[in-house]
Amino acid sequence: MAITEYHQQAVDLFSPFNHEWCTYYLNSGATTADEFFNKGFDYYNQGNLSAAIAQWTNTLKVNSKDVDALYSRAIAKNELYASNAAMIDYDKAIEIAPNFSSALLNRGALKDDNGDHLGAIADYDTVIEIIPKDEITLQRAYANMANSFKALGDLKAACQNWKKAKELGADYVNALLAEYCKS
Repeated sequence: MAITEYHQQAVDLFSPFNHEWCTYYLNSGATTADEFFNKGFDYYNQGNLSAAIAQWTNTLKVNSKDVDALYSRAIAKNELYASNAAMIDYDKAIEIAPNFSSALLNRGALKDDNGDHLGAIADYDTVIEIIPKDEITLQRAYANMANSFKALGDLKAACQNWKKAKELGADYVNALLAEYCKS
């Protein structure tokens, strides 16, 4: 079936989203997972989150285990306030690549935003266990974990984690240390 026939079938048979997806498909000129992914990245950088999501969805239609497409799509979905859909993509990316520290950090932050502070702490703990030598990632994990503990009312644990983040060079926690950790 020619692409234009496929497009018309989708327009005739399915929802407006499929029409949008087919339009992006036809207009992108992309045919491989890498081309779809890069086109999604271009759309994301232009601020067109819906088009980026559509391209990363196309990537996943070609390669359902593309963790970068899942991760990128999760970020875009979260920016569109579709946190449940973003969580599904983060979960799938981490299922495929359990040591994907950026996905774990972002999923932890999303869990925090949704009030699942213990779940967030578990994700940050995993990052700390698997990435022992990357200081920037560890700074983020400790600082985020501190924020989770603060949200749970455990200032002692929060202060311990902010101090660890500071030791690793996270100067951005100085104000939090000054305000909450005066001992």
